Amino acid sequence: MFSSLARRVAPVVARRGAVSARPAVRMAVARPVGCSMRWFSANEEDVLEKRIRDVDNKVVEAEAAMKEDIPLPARVSGINGQFAAALYRDSVRSGNFAANCEQLTTFANALTEIDPFVRRVFESTSYAPEDCWEGLALLIGEGKLGQFDSLSDIAREVIIADKENMPKFEAARKAFAGFKPTDDVGRFLGGLCEVGRLDLFTKAKNAYFNLVKAAGNGVDVKVVSAVDLSAAQVKKVEKILPNFLEGATPIVSYEVDPTVLGGVQIQVGNTVAEATSDAVLRQVCQTFE
Repeated sequence: MFSSLARRVAPVVARRGAVSARPAVRMAVARPVGCSMRWFSANEEDVLEKRIRDVDNKVVEAEAAMKEDIPLPARVSGINGQFAAALYRDSVRSGNFAANCEQLTTFANALTEIDPFVRRVFESTSYAPEDCWEGLALLIGEGKLGQFDSLSDIAREVIIADKENMPKFEAARKAFAGFKPTDDVGRFLGGLCEVGRLDLFTKAKNAYFNLVKAAGNGVDVKVVSAVDLSAAQVKKVEKILPNFLEGATPIVSYEVDPTVLGGVQIQVGNTVAEATSDAVLRQVCQTFE
């Protein structure tokens, strides 16, 4: 489970690995060959030097790619801002602003639905990178969780902690059913895991949304309902909204307000649409046409 998830959400590791390779390469250059009582021929030395130069050049290229100058539309600070900036630049390169915003919103909504015990890995700074990877894998990994005894030591001892907690994780897995991160969001989540800071998800996500809005690519959409909308209703709302936002990416938030009296209120900027939940699509269309 861990390895399949790592392949999906950790391309960032390859880039970091490339950068960290340079000290090792330089150590290899300085290593005294004579200590092993073996002397290289002139030809062998040339081959070795060429290999070292090739590796070092690749590291330089990787570092240059990471420092590609894509200006940010607003100032960010702190580690949250760093993750937000990286995701923003990835979004510029891929053009997947809408998909990335949708994925982050879906992930955030699922987090609110799961048991607090399961969610704790996203709220505490006390987890190591390998713990974060396992915690994420338990939520969005492929297939079923399986038996408690078949899970990794970290999953059993650190994340789940007790066999009696398995139903909580099985329910959480259902909340994330169908979630498949885009490459950009995968790198974002993978980066958080690599530093052991899944607790930064919400703040980094919000910082990213602020960058998207500052760039003119996003607009806040607030959906208020008397009760929680069903998954089907949420999908209908989110599917129709981009058609009425003139190409802007909807950054959707959901609130529950009993005073809405069984209906749905959708606010885009200063425009508000009110409708019963069953007629919400028709009302949205009429309001924004």
